[in-house]
Amino acid sequence: MHMVEPLDGMTTVGLRLEERRCAHCDATLFEPNDERAGPCPVCGEVGRSTMVKLEDSIALHDGYRVKVYRPNSSTFFLDERSGPSYYRAGAEWHHVMRIIDRENDRYTEIVRILSTGEVIRRVDEPLSQHTGRGGSKNQTPR
Repeated sequence: MHMVEPLDGMTTVGLRLEERRCAHCDATLFEPNDERAGPCPVCGEVGRSTMVKLEDSIALHDGYRVKVYRPNSSTFFLDERSGPSYYRAGAEWHHVMRIIDRENDRYTEIVRILSTGEVIRRVDEPLSQHTGRGGSKNQTPR
C-alpha cells in the first residue's frame, strides 16, 4: 500500500493498493514487489500478475450570495453570503456567513471551521464602525 500525493495540493489523499498473484494458478502471493519473483508456493510457476487499484475522493461545497438593490440604484443596501472559504494559512475549509446591511448600519459575520463546526470569529457591530478588514482596510471611517 502506497500513499499517492494529490497533484493539485488539495487535502484529499489517494490510496494505491497492489495485489500480486500467480499468473498460472491465480494464488494470491504475499511477497515484496521489489524482489525478483521466485516460484509460486502453490504450483511452482514463476509468472506473476499485478493488479493496481487507485482510489481518490472529492469534496463539493456550495454557498449563496444575495445582493439587494433599490430600483434605479447601482449600489446595494443589503449583501448576504453564506458558503465555504478556503483558509490558505491554516490549510483548512471555513464556512463564512456574512451580512452587510447598509440600511440598518449592521455588519454581521460568523466564521466556523467546516470540519468541526467550531466558531473562530463572530462579529456583530454597526457597519459604520467596521473598519480595518477586507475592503475597508485603507478607508477612513465615515
